[in-house]
Parts: sequence; structure tokens; C-alpha cells
Amino acid sequence: MATLTRVKLKLSSALQWLHARPFLALPLLALALTVILEILNRRGLIDAVLFMLHSPLVFLLNALIVCLTLLPALLARRQRFVMYIICEIWLGLGVANFVVLSYRTTPLGMIDLLLAGTALKMVNNYLSPIQIILILLGFVVVISLAVLLWRKCPKERIRPLRAGISLIVVAVVVAVAGSITAKAMDNRFGNLAVAYDDLGFAYCFSTSVIDRGVSEPEDYSEELVDEICDDLLVEEDNSNVNVIFIQLESFFDTRRYAGINLGYDPTPVFNGLKTAYSSGYLSMPSIGAGTANSEFEVLTGMNLDHFGAGEYPYKTVLLDQTCESLAYSFDEIGYTSTAIHNHIRSFYGRDTVFGNLGFDRFISLEDMEDVSTTPTGWAKDDVLTDEVIKVLDATPEQDFIYTITVQAHGKYTDLPGQEEAEAPETDEEAIQQAWDYYAEQLSGTDAFIGELLSALAKRRERTVVVLFGDHLPSLNIDETLLDTGDQFQTEYVIWSNFGLEKQDLDLQAYQLGAYVQSRLGLCLGSISALHQQYRWDAENEDYQNALQTIEYDMLYGEKFIFDQANPYFPKNLELN
Repeated sequence: MATLTRVKLKLSSALQWLHARPFLALPLLALALTVILEILNRRGLIDAVLFMLHSPLVFLLNALIVCLTLLPALLARRQRFVMYIICEIWLGLGVANFVVLSYRTTPLGMIDLLLAGTALKMVNNYLSPIQIILILLGFVVVISLAVLLWRKCPKERIRPLRAGISLIVVAVVVAVAGSITAKAMDNRFGNLAVAYDDLGFAYCFSTSVIDRGVSEPEDYSEELVDEICDDLLVEEDNSNVNVIFIQLESFFDTRRYAGINLGYDPTPVFNGLKTAYSSGYLSMPSIGAGTANSEFEVLTGMNLDHFGAGEYPYKTVLLDQTCESLAYSFDEIGYTSTAIHNHIRSFYGRDTVFGNLGFDRFISLEDMEDVSTTPTGWAKDDVLTDEVIKVLDATPEQDFIYTITVQAHGKYTDLPGQEEAEAPETDEEAIQQAWDYYAEQLSGTDAFIGELLSALAKRRERTVVVLFGDHLPSLNIDETLLDTGDQFQTEYVIWSNFGLEKQDLDLQAYQLGAYVQSRLGLCLGSISALHQQYRWDAENEDYQNALQTIEYDMLYGEKFIFDQANPYFPKNLELN
């Protein structure tokens, strides 16, 4: 007992000594916080230690970023209270990242906080009632401690000059070190999971907060835009073909993956279509999550590699600005454009964004009847067949329809209603059970594809249907066991009821719309014209530079491509 008392006294004395020296205490606190954040980010102590040993300078950069956020506490009278709040914010982000990584492969980014409002509506799809209660209790404890600390913390002397100088020095060091790191890593963050592993949580999350939009090209000018556009050939011919895109949630041919044995093919319809119709691999901008970004690339033809780290344009620039898109392009030749999604309309802000992307109507889960759901609460895809057919029946003119499925959405583990006797006892059993559940949902989506194409085949209207997976599922897929060795690749098929010639070609997601137009003898919009001009050669540097210039000019620049007057006005989106 006496020994314990002495330890407490020494600890108290050490804390008092540190508190009297805040310019020493804050860096130590930042280091401790960074260690905790990396343990949570890597879901283990050993991996965090290996990160610190293998990348000490990167680890120190992360600690400096955390320290920079702590320094403003020195300008407050209740320093300890402000430090507590800042620490709780970092720890809260770290814990949230830990939880997010339990259900998907993409780490926490600023976009997740922007989506928090709509995400709360789906919390039951991911968390059990007990987990929700524990999280709420955690919030109560944190808030109670904050109130108690506010009352107990004394007001302290402020040293504004020392605090200000320290803040400026650390900010300059972080800016310089961060710039060097960004250049070394090309700041592309193509695979966020890898970026968070290589560069640390604090750096990557901070980058997701401040890195937005398309960077202005060094030689950006009206002359440069004119030079690019002079070579583009836009042909707005009429077309008598209905164009339907079906974006398939987490959909892929499981036979491509040698890491699991299901014992059967859950997607025989889709796989049969690949042998009879135009198909190929499709490189997507994300893995395990990021449906809206796959959607953005396909609809706009823009390359997300040119945007900020982990950015979702649906939650940034497209909330208050229109953008050239497939919907606007088809609108120019007399089509009616409809978006269909068997999920809530507000998710990713689609109820606003779709109007800024030129859609006339948006049919969402709120408008659908007799919807059955999966055990984890997602709507099944069989409801979509009737919705597509109803849209085609309702319009005398040709239609552009963009349909988004949801049935195969995660999570795939800890399934609701699972009896204790059915719970997996080993990691191998848990992995197999997750894949079995995922395959069951894939089968449902595949059956929907068969039903829809069967219904469309009976119609007299010429129709083309583009089917593609939006990203691979969040199932910790080892890309070395994939047929292509690339976990960013899904597949697409172009079906038609009028004998469109089979041509197989691998594409980037942002090229798909332009490619479909080319197969129909169309070239609508400047971005589609650019893709068709460069013939899908994504490695061509001139191609990417021209594409980035057009993207910047359209969304952030002077709009020279439109003679400085945006021709696209927001649609008054009809919500059924």
C-alpha cells in the first residue's frame, strides 16, 4: 500500500512538473496521441511499432500535425480543458476509424463526417442495439468528463508571444514536411487504405480535410483551353436507342478470386452475358466503398485522380454547381433522364446532386412499394425491374436511365438474427460465412439482371443496357489472388436487343460513358469527345493533362470552354 502511495505521489509530481512546462508537455502528449491513433489505425500494437521503426520521419510528421492542433490550447485561460477537448476529438476520430475499418477497407476521411447525418439513418445496418447503446454511453462519459473538467480546471497565465511563435514554427515545419511528403507520394491517394498505412492517420485525415478540387494547371489560360477544344469533334446526332446504365453494388465474378471456394457460381447470368456481348475490365476509383465516386466518374467522364485526396465531389463542388454529364448530354438530343436507386434519396446528397447532373427525375426507395430486404436491412434488387419498365412506359421519347443497386452492400459479418450455434468459431469459418452471405446477395442481384433483360428483350424499343460493378466488396480481398492482380478492377457488359457487335475492351470508369456513345455512333459533350479522341489510352500524359485542364476549367476555372457562360442550369429534379 505504501509503495502504491509513493508511486501515486511520484506520478502526481511528474505531472505537475510537466504542466509547469507546457512547451515540453505538448510534444510528449502529441507523441502519445499519435501512437494511440496508429494502434487504432493499424488495429494492433505490433503494426504501429513497425510503422514507427520503418518510417520514423513520417511518424514524426504525424506527431507534429497533432502537436499543431494542440498548441492553440496555450492561448486559452483553461488550458487543460482545451487540451482535453482536442485530445478527445483526435481519440474520437481514431476510434471512429477503428470502427469503420471493421466494416470496410476504406479508412475514415472527412467525407464520412460530412455524411454523418445520412449515415445515422442506416446505423442499424451496421451496428447492433448493444453496440449503439455502448457508443451512446461513451458519448455521455466524454461529455460528463468535459463538464467536470471545465468546473475543476483553474484559469492559467497566457504567454501569447511564446505560444504564437511556437504555433508559427510548427505550422511552417508541418507545411514544408507535408509538401515534401506529398510530392514524394505524388499525393494521389489512389488507394486510401495503402495511403493511411504508408503515411499515418493524422497526415491522411488532415489531407482529406484541406485537399479539395482539381489543381489549376500551371499554364492554364483561355488559349490552352481553346487549343484543346479545337481538336475535339462533338457530334449531336439523334438516336433512337434507350440507354440504361445499371451500377451494381459490390458486384464481381467470384470465380476471379482464388482466395475463396464457394462451390457454385452465384452470378451465372452476368457471366453468360460476358461471353455473348461486349465486355471488359473496368478500373474503378475505389475499393470496398465509394459508390458515389464510381458513379461520378461514369456520369461525368472526369478522373478522380485529379481531385483531392479521398474527395467526394457529391459532397463538395456538385452541391451547388452543375457539371457536364451523360444526363445533360442525352438531354441535348431529346432524351428524358431518370435516376433510380433502391436506397434513401438523401444519401450522398443525391436528391440535390442529381439535379445538378441534369437528371429530370429521381426514383428512390421512398417511392417504391413491396420492397423486401436482406438480413442486414438493405433493399433487395428485384424491385428495380418494374421501376425501370415503368419509366420506359411513361415516356414517348427515348430514355437515359441510370440505375443503382444496393442488395450486395456490406456488412457481411455478425449478421442479425444469427443463432449462437451458427456463429463462426474460427477466423476461417468467419471468412467463409461472410463470403457465403455475400454470394447469396450476389445471386439476388444476378437474378434481377436476368429478369430485367428478359423484360427488355420483349419490348420493341431499341435498348442498350450497360452493366458494371461499382467496386469490389469489403471482404479483405488479397489482390495477389485475383485474376488480374488489381483489386480496383471490376467488369462491365454492354447488352442490346438489336445485335450490337461484340467488342471487348478494358476501360477506366471515367471512359465508359464515352465508349458507349462511340458504340452508338454518338459523341456528346466535350469530355466524351476528348476520351474518344485519345482512344482510351489512359497512360497518355497529354490526354491526362488535357482532361485535367477541362475539369478545372468547367468546375473551378473561368469556364473558357463554355465561352465563360455555363450552359448547364440545375434541373428541377422531380422526386416521385
